[in-house]
Amino acid sequence: MKKKAGPELAPKRLETTPCPDCHRGFIRGVFHTMPCFTCFGVGRLQDGAPLKDDDAKVLLRMACNDLQDENRQLRRQIAELKSGEAGRGYGAGGSRYHGD
Repeated sequence: MKKKAGPELAPKRLETTPCPDCHRGFIRGVFHTMPCFTCFGVGRLQDGAPLKDDDAKVLLRMACNDLQDENRQLRRQIAELKSGEAGRGYGAGGSRYHGD
């Protein structure tokens, strides 16, 4: 079923490119760091123009969500490694160092 009216059900991923002047949103001077004049501190451009504030917020939230999902996945993998070792440690040869 296609939606015909109203707002989008899910936000779209914006097609952006890194800013050619700063690549990170900030320009480092000799004695100071300040926001880039090309991208206004976002670090990304959409069709060669800086992102609108609302688009930048959505892009930032999506990036945070992606990093949180990756963090959860890595924590899950670590937990599986810990439980799957059957008592083996993480030291050399699987030994556990207790400081004795």
